[in-house]
Amino acid sequence: MNQSKNAIPDNLLSLLNERLQMLTYLIGKAEKDLKNPPDGTLRMIMSHGSKQYYHCSPGCTHIKYIRQSDAKLPQRIAQRDYAKLTMDTAKKEYRVLTDFVKHYEPDLDSFIAGKLPEYKQELIRHYVESDADFITHWLAIKEKIKSENITPMQIKYPVNKENGKITTERGDYVRSKSEKILADKLLLRNIPYSYECPLYIRNFGYLNPDLCSVKPAPEASQKQRIRSSRTRTVPSLRLSLFSTQRSELSVKEKLRLQKIITQLLKSYLSSLSE
Repeated sequence: MNQSKNAIPDNLLSLLNERLQMLTYLIGKAEKDLKNPPDGTLRMIMSHGSKQYYHCSPGCTHIKYIRQSDAKLPQRIAQRDYAKLTMDTAKKEYRVLTDFVKHYEPDLDSFIAGKLPEYKQELIRHYVESDADFITHWLAIKEKIKSENITPMQIKYPVNKENGKITTERGDYVRSKSEKILADKLLLRNIPYSYECPLYIRNFGYLNPDLCSVKPAPEASQKQRIRSSRTRTVPSLRLSLFSTQRSELSVKEKLRLQKIITQLLKSYLSSLSE
């Protein structure tokens, strides 16, 4: 397989490699069974509830009953036929898969764009957004939301270099060790995240999820840059509510808020099992 393709993390190529290895193993086993195969064909009839095997010579010019003294012959003929079918089927699939791998490009859009002159690459509008461009765009949107929707808690208790006591591996100042653990886990898995990006809930104001992250694409699927399916707010177990219109909530409002938070948590837990 092309070494440049192997350098690209792609689960499909990994699965194809495993399949090709299995086919190679099957072909090797079949070749071993076909080194000295018996000739002729095998027939079977039922007689008084027991099986009786007959050996037919090539062309069925002669049929001979297989006695107990030659009991291994039926198994050898059956194994030969099984090996032939395995050999034919496995070789056919092997040819198809190797031809597919030869022409398969994990990052098709970049491969095609790379065939264009550099000055044209700067002018085209890609059909598929790259991971780097998507992440840059997503983080820019989150920073814009944060700058335009500062909550009362962020004003009263800012998290910055002056008063921040806990720092993540990415260099963010956070409020608690649990937030640092979550942020560092996301960073370890190369999942982009935004810290305390306000989330607006109608009739309540803004929620402050500790972390908002990009939902990782499934490993077994072809990479797709569809924002609506890739973006997911990750609610923390601790959610703080701040309304721009009220500072106290009624019992009814608190129950309603609790229901919303429960739904958010269920959505998050469901996303983990996907």
